[in-house]
Amino acid sequence: MYVSFTLGVLGGLLSGILVYFVRQKVRADRLRTAIATEVRNTPLDALATGLKGEVGLQTPIIDANLDKIHLLTKDEIVEVENFHRHMQQVQEHYEEEKQDDGRKKIHIPSKLQRKSRDYARNTAYELESHIWNRSNIIFAVKFWSDERGDEERY
Repeated sequence: MYVSFTLGVLGGLLSGILVYFVRQKVRADRLRTAIATEVRNTPLDALATGLKGEVGLQTPIIDANLDKIHLLTKDEIVEVENFHRHMQQVQEHYEEEKQDDGRKKIHIPSKLQRKSRDYARNTAYELESHIWNRSNIIFAVKFWSDERGDEERY
């Protein structure tokens, strides 16, 4: 009787811990998806910025979720911070000039435009590589089963 009671308590405790970690992973993946989507949709050059306007250079999803950034890995946090800081720098150097014919001329230094593409690519890649999805899980299971099969063969 004591053994079954102890096993029941232990099983309940372990399942509670497992549920907690899975929920944290789901929350982190939602945050990763939201930030990666924002990064991919941020205008990175003068032409795209001209279409979206200066508002497109802002990062409202990152700003709104700074209190949840601890859910990400250290590498992801560094990439998100670098991108966020860089976009603030782009906003500081953003210049809009109205021409005589009524059109707007947008100027963002070319060096910042090149850096924007690098920061965006690195940030999105880092975030998306840690998101669980069906294909990642299937690939991991196949990889582990193939690896175990290799050990048994040799």
